[in-house]
Amino acid sequence: KGETTQTFDVEFQHRFKAGRRHEVVWGAGQRFWSDREDAQFAEYFDPPSSRRRLFNVFVQDEIAFPGPKLYLTAGTKIEHQNVSGVEIQPSVRLAWLPTAQQTAWAGISRAARTPSRLERALHVDFAAFPGADGQLTVMGVRGNPDLATEHTLSYEAGYRINPGTAISFEATAFHHAYSNLITENNGVRFEATPAPAHLALVRQFSSDMNGEVAGVEALVRWRPASIWTIDASVDWLHSRFHNFGDTPQAKAYTERNPSHQQRVRSQLNLPGSWQLDAA
Repeated sequence: KGETTQTFDVEFQHRFKAGRRHEVVWGAGQRFWSDREDAQFAEYFDPPSSRRRLFNVFVQDEIAFPGPKLYLTAGTKIEHQNVSGVEIQPSVRLAWLPTAQQTAWAGISRAARTPSRLERALHVDFAAFPGADGQLTVMGVRGNPDLATEHTLSYEAGYRINPGTAISFEATAFHHAYSNLITENNGVRFEATPAPAHLALVRQFSSDMNGEVAGVEALVRWRPASIWTIDASVDWLHSRFHNFGDTPQAKAYTERNPSHQQRVRSQLNLPGSWQLDAA
């Protein structure tokens, strides 16, 4: 099928020092993108074309306090998109280095995710059959142009220690609160297009779920040689998702998330500009 996408980006960034204790970075950007897809019988976008514009400005200041090695990084990013309006995404992070081998930090941030073109405009029909009284009935998936922007509010605190040049230990506690998460719900509707008029049994995207994920991660990083790094970590997680009435769908999202995760990753730099990674 035919699909055309055009994207134009322009960005500006400036970094400077303000006195002895401030390092500031600021900038702006603008993105234009458009797409058009030829309509297909059973799978297409409705409407078939779209134009979007995203403008953003951001500023961040890293402040080094006198005396102890204490650093505060604060900033925000402001976005405006013709689909979702204005989104403000601030962040604050505090780091303390009591010794050259230790670092403690804490941070708060807010992030936003705009629904994609697929989530807003997808139209798929995968079955058709005569229903009650001979009424043509189709089954499919539908996008939702009224989806809300997803938001995440994140809190974290951690501590890292390097007892030697070859090994380090790190522990992080975190809590992520999600709102307007996009899920799928069953629905019934009458559709006049495409002809002939028909009854539609559909799964439609919706913004009706909130959730929280909290946990602790412990990580060990070992460098047995200058060209070799091994990371090993374990997470303990607690998830909770809920929507209107705490439906079985929300329970399924909660149970789908693991309570523990373990990871091991090896990165080896080989001669001849080769690198071997394993996880």
